[in-house]
Amino acid sequence: MRVQRKLTGASGEPVALTIGNFDGVHRGHQAMLARLIEAAEDLRLPPAVMTFEPHPREFFAPTGAPPRQWVLVGDDFRFGRGRQGDLAFLRATARRFSVEAMRTVEVAGERASSTAVRNALAKGELAHAAALLGRNYAISGHVGHGDKRGRGLGFPTANVPLRGAPPLTGIFTVRVHGLPGGPRAGVASVGVRPTVKTDGKPLLEVFMLDFDETIYGKRITVEFLHKLRDEARFPDVETLVRQIGRDVADAREYFAVHG
Repeated sequence: MRVQRKLTGASGEPVALTIGNFDGVHRGHQAMLARLIEAAEDLRLPPAVMTFEPHPREFFAPTGAPPRQWVLVGDDFRFGRGRQGDLAFLRATARRFSVEAMRTVEVAGERASSTAVRNALAKGELAHAAALLGRNYAISGHVGHGDKRGRGLGFPTANVPLRGAPPLTGIFTVRVHGLPGGPRAGVASVGVRPTVKTDGKPLLEVFMLDFDETIYGKRITVEFLHKLRDEARFPDVETLVRQIGRDVADAREYFAVHG
């Protein structure tokens, strides 16, 4: 989806357009949007929506303008300097909207939170992280050119640069999405490659089982399934290659059991 804030920023290209307030996107709005998309496909045009923010009545009939949104926050919600703002403060100062606190959601007796997910990933507890997320943890990115070291070792990898420190490190069985032919089984390394690199930059490398195609520039999603081991520094490249071979064998065994 592409959002343009001003008409002057529009490209001028033909579109299939619907115009309205779409405040709430109720089922009537949903039916209109569905028809828009249907017509856009028939006409081979991109579908577009023109809406208004704030609501026009706030300009032309402020006293009759619809109330602003109902707001839902977590029961531990904090905001502002020093995290001094809380639910009670938000409710006390709200004038044109109501505030509701979401009850705590627990998974296996633990509060579902971003912190809990990060802790589970850091410990390599992928099943627990998946239970908290409602899905398997995944990383998406574009395949870039690496130093071709993996191919020289007999295990060519798809390299996905990471912008910051990842929430998990180690060697994993993974499923890779976004490639020709559907999802692919693989082995992923997430970390700084201490045996062959000293720059400390984290990288996601994926060796896909029974796959040998050029995919530079493609956007892939790597779904993490099971942790095989921690990242380790090996005394030499030969020892590293033997370990990678064992990792691949372990991954094949995992997929033979789990599909």
